[in-house]
Amino acid sequence: MKKSSIFLIAIIILIISGVSFYWFEWRPSKIRHDCSWVKKTIPEKQADPGITMEQVEQSKKDFEQCKIKNKTEIDQEKEKCRESDFCKSLEKNMGKYTSEVDRINGVDTQTFSICGRPKEYQEPKPIEPARDEWRQADDAEYKFCLHDKGL
Repeated sequence: MKKSSIFLIAIIILIISGVSFYWFEWRPSKIRHDCSWVKKTIPEKQADPGITMEQVEQSKKDFEQCKIKNKTEIDQEKEKCRESDFCKSLEKNMGKYTSEVDRINGVDTQTFSICGRPKEYQEPKPIEPARDEWRQADDAEYKFCLHDKGL
């Protein structure tokens, strides 16, 4: 046999061994690794300008005006509530807590239902860019991925 034919046979064996190693070892290992993790993209959050002290003060003024303007409606709501069984049981079970909160705030629940709550100060929040989070795949996701990729 000539040297060139031995060299050619060695090259063919090497190529077959390389392809077999890739197909039966490296590729399945890479697929199993890739299927073990699931990527979740969290969208970006827009900037929140917050609520300034001026807005808080304006909200308090609007709230007070609403209380004055809707005084009769608020009183009627309070009276309806006092007569209902729900409010009686609420006062019985939470009366102390509810009256303490109302006393501290100087307002009651019926007023909030009609006029809404006054705004509170909030710090401005910057933009949060989109980001990727990785988590380990559960069993069903893992099996689906393996089947999808041909294993």
